[in-house]
Amino acid sequence: MKDPKSIINKLKRMSKNIKDKDIVEYLPIIVDDLNYLADFRVLEMHNLTKEQQIENIYEIQKYKIDYLATLIKKYMELEFHKELSYEIEDGYLFNAPGGYNQKKDVVTLSIFGLINDSINLADDIRTIAHEFRHQLQYRFLHEKTIEGVLDYPDYFIKIARSIIPKEIYVEKDEDGYVIGKPYYHDNYKRLYSEVDANNYGVELNDFLLSNLYNMYPNKNSKLEAKIRALQIKLSIGSSIVRDKLNEEHKIDREYRREIYLNTPITSKVLVDEEKKDSLLVVDKCIKNNPSIKEKYEVFGLLMKDHKFKDYYQIMMDKYKAIDRYGQGNRLDSIYNNIINGDPMLTIAGYLIRKDTKNIKKFIKEHPTFTTEYEEEINELLNTMIVDIETINLLNKPENIIIKKKLKHYED
Repeated sequence: MKDPKSIINKLKRMSKNIKDKDIVEYLPIIVDDLNYLADFRVLEMHNLTKEQQIENIYEIQKYKIDYLATLIKKYMELEFHKELSYEIEDGYLFNAPGGYNQKKDVVTLSIFGLINDSINLADDIRTIAHEFRHQLQYRFLHEKTIEGVLDYPDYFIKIARSIIPKEIYVEKDEDGYVIGKPYYHDNYKRLYSEVDANNYGVELNDFLLSNLYNMYPNKNSKLEAKIRALQIKLSIGSSIVRDKLNEEHKIDREYRREIYLNTPITSKVLVDEEKKDSLLVVDKCIKNNPSIKEKYEVFGLLMKDHKFKDYYQIMMDKYKAIDRYGQGNRLDSIYNNIINGDPMLTIAGYLIRKDTKNIKKFIKEHPTFTTEYEEEINELLNTMIVDIETINLLNKPENIIIKKKLKHYED
């Protein structure tokens, strides 16, 4: 029979030892540690009585979480060059395994939450990485320069846009305290920030070890074989987690495609229990709240004074950035994501290129666009020379009839 105190002391030593280590140089020990944690339930927990498990699960889980959180934090700091932070919550965290505290800018991990919710080591890694990913997403919101934006994945501007409605559409009491987040709760599984955090967390199981090994200076066949064997264990666990997330619709392909690929945004969100066009809902929310740049400075890059920049201004910013920082492909991708998330910038681009085919496709995919953006469309058309067919495409139905009558009269 195993002594639970020896298990706790081993986990405590593991947790303490990794804190001041360079995780690249420490990789061989990390591989041994993760192997131990991957087999932990069989090696250790099954050798404890039910009473011993109940009495000691809190401390066991505490040091296990602390070890994994330190490892993931250090890895993500290497990947993104940003300092991250976490704390471990002794009690329950709103029945959740973890969360990100926006005011304190710290990841909070719940011991009891992870005991109740986690299904395997890969799920522990996914949950912890999920919360650190949120910390990065919110750090991005406070970037003030395009140089700062370059530190993040090219698609983070899409995620930043999708966060705003959940921050704006809240219910407050008479004293101004938030008492409900209906948009967030109704669209939790649709939010880019959540889909991305889940997807990053589950994929970290597949690339963490290989990426560390690529950086490791003393490569050898013995370590490589141990990593391959451990990677199989993590991949099997990761596959189970991925299946679970898919069943819960938390990493649906539709949203992953919209986030990571430069494809049209055609998904829906729930607003007052009605399905609406997510591209237009998010854009309207942002455009109707230009003061968001005071709280989330990254949106200042898309604005001049208190107005959002037009297509020409955005393109000028792109060319200036390429001239200053190089990285033409990355900046192309970043600015394509900026345009792709803004319906008026998208349409302006099509008009400039005289891309009638994509204008028709856009209107078909967003049938309420010409009505909801009538004023903005008219303002844009007044600045350009556009043929009558395109004007008809972008006008509301009643205005199209008038145009046709005028054209007939002129003939």
